[in-house]
Amino acid sequence: DFAEYEVTVMDPLGYAGDMILNKLQNNYSRAIDIGLNQGEIIEFTVAAKSHLTDRKISNLKASKWRLAAIYRDSRLIIPAADTAIRVGDRIVVVGEPKILENLANIFLKGIPQFPLQYGNSLAVTLHRDRVGMLGEAIYFHNHIRSQKIDLYPHRERLSRELVDKIKQEVNDFSVKNVITSSLEMFYGNEDAGMYVICPRARRFLWFGQLKEIFRTSYRPFLIAREQYPYEGIIVSLNCGNPVYALETGLELSRLFDVPLKVVYVTLPKELRDQESATELKVRREILADFEGIYKKKMDCTIMEGNPVVQTVDFVREYPQNLLIMGYDRRARIGFFNPNIPFMITRRSRISTLLIPQGD
Repeated sequence: DFAEYEVTVMDPLGYAGDMILNKLQNNYSRAIDIGLNQGEIIEFTVAAKSHLTDRKISNLKASKWRLAAIYRDSRLIIPAADTAIRVGDRIVVVGEPKILENLANIFLKGIPQFPLQYGNSLAVTLHRDRVGMLGEAIYFHNHIRSQKIDLYPHRERLSRELVDKIKQEVNDFSVKNVITSSLEMFYGNEDAGMYVICPRARRFLWFGQLKEIFRTSYRPFLIAREQYPYEGIIVSLNCGNPVYALETGLELSRLFDVPLKVVYVTLPKELRDQESATELKVRREILADFEGIYKKKMDCTIMEGNPVVQTVDFVREYPQNLLIMGYDRRARIGFFNPNIPFMITRRSRISTLLIPQGD
């Protein structure tokens, strides 16, 4: 009735009720008189130590959320790239409502939430001749915080027997339309927090498909090689920005309750230029930073030589481990553009989780 007069109708009692319910139910406050009133703007106090506290904002790799303001010691801080969130900060964040709810749990409870910072489901491509990888996907799902599994049958529908078997192991799952390529799974699935795929048998086809996935995926993806349960996690620091891969590794080591190893390969000292020396120094500083935050010594192996060959040889000694690497989505991949995370992923024989970086 008032629309034609450009009048805003207010319900004070409804606003007061929303404020009280937010405090009682969620331990955080939603914006109720600005925005869409759907939980896309929330405020809460950082109450627990988590893997995101004490980290520079530039290293958080925020996906579908942004830090808008920090209130610390009765003063407002406008976040910058080198600003860090601390326990006790009152912060305002904006983004997708589901993502913000999961983010609040990280800061309020200090518990691992992977992969809910990206989405709430595991998207799994299922090949007829690689049904065994479904077991690894379910194993992963049962240990992390994903809320459901979305199955994408490859080329043919799932049999009734397989669906009945899945029902016995997974409470919440859905069977999507048949796809002809794993790449189809990466488009239009806004709920996916992580993708699970299996390597192709033909090396040439696998090269092209993996190259496209590296370029396309905005969310983590797991190359499942059916080597589980995991006995440990290995994080490779041979990537552009290793901070988030290391954070993810620490989080998953807690979720799977397995030890964490860190590996980095640098050039031999006599061949090391200024850039290589700086990269090694930065990684030592990152490890020292993490050791200070978590009050524990990191099991780190630093080697010299070819990073692809050395890393592949290293992980070969740990066949039941999960390898985690970050990679830059914008980096070129080709014969004249060697991409270390891509080459390690192709040659590795253990399950590998890739964490995308870049815009």
